Amino acid sequence: MFRRHEAGCAHGYPKDLRVCESDSAKTTGRRQCGCSIYAEGTLRHGTGKRYLRPKSTGERDWNEARKVVAEWEQSGEPSLPLPAPAEPAYQLETVAEAVRHFLEAKQGQNTSPENLGQFRQLLELRLIPFANSKGIRYIQQMDSAQVWSEFRNSWRNLNPLRNKRPQPDQAVEALPVSPNTARRLIQQLREFIRLCISREWLSENWASREHGMRIETAVEPKEPFTSEELDAIYEATKLVTDGHGFRQKRVGQGNARELLVFLWVLRYTGLRISDVVMLETNQLVPFEHASYTFALYCHPHKTRKKRAANFVHIPLPNGNLPGHPDLVEALQSLPVKNGRYFFYGGKGKRTTNVSSWRNRINRLFKIAGRLLGERGLRFACRPHPHRFRHTFAATLLQNGVPLRVVGNRPANPSFAI
Repeated sequence: MFRRHEAGCAHGYPKDLRVCESDSAKTTGRRQCGCSIYAEGTLRHGTGKRYLRPKSTGERDWNEARKVVAEWEQSGEPSLPLPAPAEPAYQLETVAEAVRHFLEAKQGQNTSPENLGQFRQLLELRLIPFANSKGIRYIQQMDSAQVWSEFRNSWRNLNPLRNKRPQPDQAVEALPVSPNTARRLIQQLREFIRLCISREWLSENWASREHGMRIETAVEPKEPFTSEELDAIYEATKLVTDGHGFRQKRVGQGNARELLVFLWVLRYTGLRISDVVMLETNQLVPFEHASYTFALYCHPHKTRKKRAANFVHIPLPNGNLPGHPDLVEALQSLPVKNGRYFFYGGKGKRTTNVSSWRNRINRLFKIAGRLLGERGLRFACRPHPHRFRHTFAATLLQNGVPLRVVGNRPANPSFAI
C-alpha cells in the first residue's frame, strides 16, 4: 500500500508521488498528508493468483485502508489477469550513435571546447574509421579486450607533416603517436567506455590497466631554453616582416616589437599563451618589493574551476636586473587593443587568438633556427612556446627558490627574476 499524492496535496508534494506508511518524516524529511491510499500487488484466492494494478482503497487512513485490502484478499476481488513479465527490448547501438551520445553528455557537463575537440579527434577520427575498417557496426560487437587492443595499436600520428602540404611524390610516413598523446587518448577512451558500461552496451572497461591498456608514466624532461637559444629567438624578431613590400619585405615594424614583448612576458612570468593573450592593462599594478615596482595580477585560465581565488602577483623586471629588459616600460609602450588588452586584438574568439599567437611564435622559431645554424649551433630539443614556462621555472630553481614554492606560487610571492 502507498499514499498517492493528489494535484492539490496539502503539503505541496508533486502529483502521483508515492509515499509508503514506513516512509516517516524522520527518514525522508516528508510528513504524511491526507491523500488517498492505493494498493498494488498480487491477490491469491484458492489455487489461482491475480495481479492487482494500483487501485484506490477509497480511504485516507492506513488502518481503514488495511481493512479494505483484507476484504480484497479474502474475496480475491478486484482482480485482473496477471500479466506476463515483459522482457526489456535490448537494442543494438551503432558505434556512431554511441559516440554521439557520449559527446552530448560531455557537452552537458560544460566541457571546454578544447577538450571536446580532443574527444572528437579520438572518437570521430580514430574510433569510427577503425570500426568501419573492421566491419564493426554496433558498439556491442566491441565487447572484448582484443578489439580494443587492436584499436589501441592502430593509433598513428594524424598530422605527421605538422600542417605542411606534402611535396609532389612525397610519401607521408605513418608515425606512431607520442607517449604523451597516447596517455591522453587512453584516459579519454576510459571515459567513453565508462559511459558505454552505464548504458549496458559494454560489460567491462576494456581500456583499463587490467586488460593490458597501460599508460606510460615516464615523463620526458622539461628542457629550458639556453641563453644562446634565447638570444637567437629575440634577435629573430628583428627579421620578422609585416607582409608588406614587393621584392624586399619590411622588417623592424610594430608587429615585430609586439612579438618581442609577448616573448618577454612568457619568459619572465611563466604564464601560458592563453593567459598572456588575455592580459588586460589593469592587471599591470604597482607592486613594491625589493627593487621591483610593478607586477602582473593574474588568474590563470586553466585553473579557474579548481581554484576560485587563484590570483597571483608576478613581479616584472623594470630595468633593475642587469642583462634583462625593462618589461614594465615595454608593456606600457604597447598600443592598447580593444580598449583594455595588451595583445588581444580583433573580434575573434580567445582560442582563435591563442592559435594565431602560437603560429607566429612557431614561425619565429624557424628564423631563430637558421640564426643558430649560422653560428654552428642548434636547438637542444624541439622549440615550442611552452618551453618559456620551463625556462622561467628553471631560472627560479637556479636562484635557490624551493621546488615546492616553484610548483605552487603563493598569492604574494617574495621572489622574482
